Amino acid sequence: MGAGNSRAKALHRLGQLARKGDLVGVQEALANGQPPDPDPKWYWSGSPLYYAAGGGHTGVVRALCKAGANVHWVPTDDPERGPRGDSCLMVAIAHGHEAAASVMLEHADVD
Repeated sequence: MGAGNSRAKALHRLGQLARKGDLVGVQEALANGQPPDPDPKWYWSGSPLYYAAGGGHTGVVRALCKAGANVHWVPTDDPERGPRGDSCLMVAIAHGHEAAASVMLEHADVD
């Protein structure tokens, strides 16, 4: 199994944990060196932060942000076509998850 494939599996697992709001599982994955963001060269779906934001899992959002997750990350269908949809921050806002959005704003690089 190649390094890219094992990283993709680990990121998929982190995404599943984030989607479920499993804070302990997310913290363990991050402590074991799992990067919080996908590599845009080969991963074209939602990020763990995107899933946590959409579910309003504020503790998971906080853990991912502290690990350096990009609150402005936007999923893509195809790297040739570019981004589609909303950023992680906008997903939290659109779903009415004010606490999660507030945490992301604390970590956002905004002018």
